[in-house]
Amino acid sequence: MRQPTAVYAPNLSTRTRILRPVHLAGVLVAIGVPTLSAALLIASPRFFAFQDDTLVVMPAVFVANLTNLVLFLGISRARTGPERFRDLLSIGAVFSGICLSAVAVLGGMFASLGG
Repeated sequence: MRQPTAVYAPNLSTRTRILRPVHLAGVLVAIGVPTLSAALLIASPRFFAFQDDTLVVMPAVFVANLTNLVLFLGISRARTGPERFRDLLSIGAVFSGICLSAVAVLGGMFASLGG
């Protein structure tokens, strides 16, 4: 009769599974950038002149969200950090994509209006 062998769990490092404070800060920034830029897009026509809105605010929002999206793509392709971290970053990437679309639509609308 065969002796049963002990089955050991794979040696998974807790470092790759636990969200550390730096991961949480990264997620907050990744979700905060599109949230704040959407608020800026909504509020900017009330507080800035039309020229400032189209020449300063919209390019700044575009660059911030494009940077957020590119950083997410780099992190997810390199598989850096825990899977939960990458999943939460994807939420910020989706929000950044929505903001980029809004800036593109508003920019096209302003361009067609002659602004």
